Amino acid sequence: MAAVPFGVYEIRHPVFGILYPIDVEPGAPALVGNHPLPGSNARTWQTIDANDDTLLIRTPYGMQPLYLAYPDDPQTGMRITVIEIPTPWTLRPAPVEGQWRITVPANRTPGGKEALALGFKREMPNGIYLAAIDAKDETQNWLFKSL
Repeated sequence: MAAVPFGVYEIRHPVFGILYPIDVEPGAPALVGNHPLPGSNARTWQTIDANDDTLLIRTPYGMQPLYLAYPDDPQTGMRITVIEIPTPWTLRPAPVEGQWRITVPANRTPGGKEALALGFKREMPNGIYLAAIDAKDETQNWLFKSL
């Protein structure tokens, strides 16, 4: 499977919708759904080479670029937000052809065992949380649609 090239994408969960920030304020949660603000660039993400085998995921939504981010000490169950500070990620092929796992780099957590996954049983049903990588958990799979 070919890697996702650096570029501009709509990042989409195959079943539950588009990844987007709920607001332009740093610290706003990232959500998945079918209704980001109509006509906005809230659904647009740019993957950028961080020059260390990781990538940054940035949205131009708002007055300044915001980066998809996890807390400084990433752990399972923590909410994913957007912030002004670049945050490194890695992409791993998902078990389903053409889909990807967006993961915390190995140097940020022992063994790089955190993956970006949907959190359905939390206070925000379509919120995004870190979850332990599980090959059978399809909520951790993402599509990158080139724009």
